[in-house]
Amino acid sequence: MKAVTIAKIARLIVVIAVAVVIAIPTFAGVESMRIRTGGEFIETDSVYEVTHMTTDDLKSNINEVTNGNANYKIRYATTVETVPTEESELNDMVARIKAAAGEAKSFEATLLDPDGKVCKQQMIMGSNGLTQYITTGITLTESLVNMVKIDVSLDSVLFDSRNKISDVVVDRIGDAYRITIPIPYIMFATALAGGEQSKLGLSIGIEYNNFFSALFRLDLPMEKFMQSGEGGGGIPDIDCKVNNNAHAYDGNDPTYAGVTVEQEIAISLPEGLTGLSNISASVGSFGEDGKGVRLEVNEDGKVQMMTDNPEGLVEELKKNINSDGELVLNIESADPEVPSTFKIEKEYVDSFLSMSDDIIKMLGAMSS
Repeated sequence: MKAVTIAKIARLIVVIAVAVVIAIPTFAGVESMRIRTGGEFIETDSVYEVTHMTTDDLKSNINEVTNGNANYKIRYATTVETVPTEESELNDMVARIKAAAGEAKSFEATLLDPDGKVCKQQMIMGSNGLTQYITTGITLTESLVNMVKIDVSLDSVLFDSRNKISDVVVDRIGDAYRITIPIPYIMFATALAGGEQSKLGLSIGIEYNNFFSALFRLDLPMEKFMQSGEGGGGIPDIDCKVNNNAHAYDGNDPTYAGVTVEQEIAISLPEGLTGLSNISASVGSFGEDGKGVRLEVNEDGKVQMMTDNPEGLVEELKKNINSDGELVLNIESADPEVPSTFKIEKEYVDSFLSMSDDIIKMLGAMSS
């Protein structure tokens, strides 16, 4: 997904979360109005979760801070390196950091300024296969941050049906909230499929000093932030069709020529919105014995999810849920940094199935 588009959504989420915290004098009294002065209000430490980034992501995040200037250092594991100003050397350095991370579930690298202090930046961007990650922060006061606990989820509101896209990670660090927003591409693309019927939902839970809690829900039309160009108006031209009739496979891979597709959801997004190169994924054994689902994403903006099972997409997906309640997609990609599998975790599987079912029922009825 195009990074600038996701960044707009991230900033909107942060602004709304901040507005909720500041606008609750009932909970925090005058303390809620005390925002730390000096420095930036929306920023976070330049601590990079390397497992959530490609080498290009890591390089871009570093350059965002250093802007090519000298005397910065980066710390990872037991190593501290001076950040090179020459591009080829910088490429070598980020490759070393990625190699050091290996297959670890978590691996951090911290950027230090010429004085040895941890750098700060407004936004840290990353991606790992089919998930985009955005990290930012809100600086308030330490007492407020310690008193008010925030839980946030990113939701899809499609045809007025609400489903969770992902949980936002909110960590309390000193006088700030550090916020990481994971956006699984397949979930977000499905949420967009309704076009003007699509809304981005935010569920914001606030707990004050283990004494009082409240839940705020906000549903925001995609047209408010999915602008078609800088300053443009309206929602992008998103076309989604459901084909419930058996038809010949018309995707990217000639290997599947002659396979009969029994049901398909086809979404057309504006070129460049996906931000992905051609990528395919499958569940089950699509094309072999009528028991599988295939997902294809084109860099021109076309997304197809299809099944060769006459029982339909949702039923076939259900059959492939593993014993842990997860749905695992096998990924085909020429990009060596894209993992071979993508896991939809148990808590999100029901959301994905529900969103897909809503699209099939609502848009299928419109198409018939």
